[in-house]
Amino acid sequence: MNSKTSKQAAIGLALIATLAALQSAVCEVTLYNPSFDDGSGNDADNWTENTLDKAARQTWGTHDEGGGPGYTNLMSLTAFNAGTYAEFYQDITNIVPGNIYSLSFWHEGEPAWSGSNVTARFIWIDGDSASIDSTAMDLDDHTLLSGWTNRVLDGVAPNHAKILRVQFDAQCPGTTAGATKLDDMSLTEWPGLYNPGFAVEGDAFSDADRWIENSIDGAARQDWGSHDGDGFMMSLPSYSIATYGEFYQVVGGVTPGHIYSLSFWQTGDANWTGSNATARLIWLNSTSNTIDSATMSLDAWTLDGAGWTNHILKGQAPLAAASIRVQFDAQSPVSSPGGAVKIDELTLTNVAPHGTLLLLR
Repeated sequence: MNSKTSKQAAIGLALIATLAALQSAVCEVTLYNPSFDDGSGNDADNWTENTLDKAARQTWGTHDEGGGPGYTNLMSLTAFNAGTYAEFYQDITNIVPGNIYSLSFWHEGEPAWSGSNVTARFIWIDGDSASIDSTAMDLDDHTLLSGWTNRVLDGVAPNHAKILRVQFDAQCPGTTAGATKLDDMSLTEWPGLYNPGFAVEGDAFSDADRWIENSIDGAARQDWGSHDGDGFMMSLPSYSIATYGEFYQVVGGVTPGHIYSLSFWQTGDANWTGSNATARLIWLNSTSNTIDSATMSLDAWTLDGAGWTNHILKGQAPLAAASIRVQFDAQSPVSSPGGAVKIDELTLTNVAPHGTLLLLR
């Protein structure tokens, strides 16, 4: 076997290992009747419509080329009734707080459409059937386009979420015409950041559950206030001379080529004397070796006067990436140590290039 063949074989084995890791971490969540093939007349099985004259299963063509008897199936939100509201939805149970849910769906507009506020939604519901949070995507820009467009809605399940309601809705105007059309859906789940607001205690008060600190002297959970309102944050304190502090969490299920976005909040400290405060996305392969990283310097926001500030760090997962390490670190000075870097309310999401969702089946 020549060197070129050996290299190709090695790459092939790495891809197989990566895909195996992804298969175990990314799973498709059961969204029943996702292409609306099953139903009776205008009523799609497993979906709830507020009224069939506004949200209905139709025979007007389809994206997925499926269809039950007599139907080329899709769901529509019609603007046939003046001044009305249309919606259809399905509730998904066994939601895991902290996990990321991604809904891929196809949307086709209609030049005659005269409605507004066409929206795709994730509505998070607790064990008492109360809505506790939501994530929405405005679809108005695509309601007048005649071609099918793939869209992806991502959301992180909040604490106490038990049910995810996948919902589409629209408003109908005084002058009625047209419809917005939806088809060929799939819902996937992958593990996001656990304990992103550091409210959950680990082995000790200063240890945030599921986060790894190099030492409690260098990185610690604190109750000094928070951005998200739960009273807790993570700190990189500069209490000891010439020390290094870091905390991190490794998330599996990475898809090579996808763009990962870490949103977090940081506030300054008048007593801070350290340096090299850094946020990092570190890509790991299937054997947990570092293969690439994306970094952001946070030094400009560590001083007094810098209130809670939202930062976003992005990076594209390289070939053979199997997991991502979300890390924050900083250096303490050689003299006069003091203060801390303060971090709270993290969210990690991923988007496929050019808006295309890649699924492992």
